[in-house]
Order: sequence, then C-alpha cells, then structure tokens
Amino acid sequence: MVNHILVITANSDDAATLDKVLDRAHDGPFCIEWVTRLSLALERLRLKEPVAIDAILVDLALPDSQGLATFSQLFALAPGIPIMTLSELDADQQTAEAIRLGAQGSLSKGHFGSALVPQALRNIIRRKAVEEALFVEKARLIITLNSISDAVIGTDLHGNVDYLNSAAEQMTGWLQADAQNQPIDSVMRLVNDQTRAPVTNPIFKVLQDDACKLLATGTILIRRDGSESAIEDSAAPIHDSAGHLKGAVMVFHDIAAAHAITEKMAHQAQHDSLTNLPNRSLLNDRITQA
Repeated sequence: MVNHILVITANSDDAATLDKVLDRAHDGPFCIEWVTRLSLALERLRLKEPVAIDAILVDLALPDSQGLATFSQLFALAPGIPIMTLSELDADQQTAEAIRLGAQGSLSKGHFGSALVPQALRNIIRRKAVEEALFVEKARLIITLNSISDAVIGTDLHGNVDYLNSAAEQMTGWLQADAQNQPIDSVMRLVNDQTRAPVTNPIFKVLQDDACKLLATGTILIRRDGSESAIEDSAAPIHDSAGHLKGAVMVFHDIAAAHAITEKMAHQAQHDSLTNLPNRSLLNDRITQA
C-alpha cells in the first residue's frame, strides 16, 4: 500500500532530501506531494483528491505562516491525519508545544537523510490508524451500552467506579461525572430487604477471587435520593491482554416490574376476567390446602 505524504516547506533542499530518502525506503512505498506555502497545503487538504493524505511533514517557518499557528491551522483542518514538524535543533520548546497540541513528533533539520525517517513515518501512520480504530470501537461500545435497559457499572482494581451507562445513572441517581473514582459501595448502597443490614457489593468478591459473582437474593438498592428498588445482578472480572485482573463490571436491573407481572399473571390465572372473582382453579387450590 502506497502512503501519500504531504511535505510543506519552502526549503527546496529539505524537500529534495526527504523525497530521496523516502523514495528508496524499505518501509515504503511513499508518494511525496510538495507545497511551499500553508495556503497551498490547506487547499490540497480540502480537496482530498486525487488521493487522501496519510501523513504531513510541515516546516513551521513558511512564507505565509510562522510558528505554532501553522500547526494549529493544519490540525484544525485535518485532525485525523498524523503531523510531524520539521524543526531546527534549537527549537525544542516550539517542538514540545506542537506535540502537546497534537503533533505526532518532530524531525530535526540536517538529519532528514537518516533511514529512521521513513520508519518514523510508517510508525505514526500505523499508530494513527490504531487510534482511529480504537476510537470507533469505543464509540460503538458506548452507544451499545447506552441502548440497553440493563444498568452497567465498571470499576478499577480498587473498586472505584470508572464507568456508568445511562441505565446505571438512572437507577443509582449518580451521573458518570459525579460517580467517577467514587467507591462502588457509595454509588451502590445495598441492603437486605428484610433485615435492612448492609449487603457487601459483589464487586469486592469478584476483585478478591477473580471470579464471577451473583448478588444475594432479596437485595435492595438505595438510590442517591434515598428511594429504593429491588435488583438482581451479576458481576464479572475484567482482564487485560496478558490475563491480568484490571477491574470488574456489574450488570443489574430492577426486578420490581418482573415481580408485578408475575403477580398479575398469577391473579389472572385464578380469577375470572369479567367479574374478577376467584375461579375454579383457585377453589381447587384452596380445597387442596384445606
């Protein structure tokens, strides 16, 4: 796959050196487009034709733009394209500031002939592609989690909340911003429906045993405003790619509606639909009990 590089510099020697080193690079192939002014670069990026640009190399000292303003205009127009600055050796502060603002790195003038230049370009192109893929995947995951009716809460290794979906915000009364880094037992206050004694959150057992756990039957969730709801849940550990425990996630839902439906169905099975009087099924049940 050919990577298209936009080189923005008024220095023809620098442009020629970059073109030469990238043309013979083993990390290629690279196709170079060279412009001498920021205005021309912005015009090219707006066109997005005949092919898309994969990376930008920009000199921050151009005839029509100087300093960090040059980078800022490029980044504002093309935030998804990795940008590296072409800097003088003594421009450390300006280079660091550009990186802080979003640049992927810097190439020092006088060293453009190094074989590390194409390698650096290949690395930032791949890194940007991975970042974009992760961003899309995360966005898809958030949309999915906010679309389901079950509440989902995630924690770190210490049991501190690091994620709530929309259903969890509604059920607990906590917004994600307020619950961030709060202990799970502060966001989810759990008590037994009979004794009113505190119930240990299964998240702690998951983190201790590194295994899935279920919430004890008859558990009540006390929301932030003091209202209550009966819930059922399951909690599971979260591992990284190496299999190390990184946190836990809990999925729970309000069972009041399910209980109400069950009671309604039981009532309908034992009562006449027209008069609401006990039917033969209920009579036989009571006779059996007697």
